[in-house]
Amino acid sequence: MQTNVTGNREKFQEINKEAAKLKEETSLITRQSAANQLRIDLMFQILKARAENDSAKDATLNQTLRELMTKQNMGKTRISEGQKRIREGQKEIRKRIQEIIEEGAKLKEETNAISKQSSENQLRLDLMFQIVKARAEKDYAKDALLTQTLRQIINCLLSTTVKLFLYGRVPERSQKKGDLT
Repeated sequence: MQTNVTGNREKFQEINKEAAKLKEETSLITRQSAANQLRIDLMFQILKARAENDSAKDATLNQTLRELMTKQNMGKTRISEGQKRIREGQKEIRKRIQEIIEEGAKLKEETNAISKQSSENQLRLDLMFQIVKARAEKDYAKDALLTQTLRQIINCLLSTTVKLFLYGRVPERSQKKGDLT
């Protein structure tokens, strides 16, 4: 059980790492937006320089714009690669969470089976102790009744176990009392 807790803790730490990556990507997108705004401002300045016939300023601004666009293209590539990694990470996390849920369901099912078996064992032990007590008191009628009851319970449990083994399911009880189908 401790291993499952440790494994779950590690998986949630991975989720936190992915969340940090998402924050980083958001920051990159924000910077990209600011760079786009700067590019638009440069374009307006270029148009203004052309309107004023200032070719030196126009050339300088064009060079600055080209450099800025080159940097932005590199940033876009990094962003798209990062987004792809994030999507893959999210798929992996969803898969792991589903595995955790399925494992929890299996553990719950096993726990219920163990609990049921424990109850059945306790019932058989109680009957056995009552049989021993009846024999000690030389109450043979009670002894016979309890022994017969114990045999019926054991046969019923064995029948259920055999059917479960053979058919892969617990048989449903029919309308007739004690009849298993």
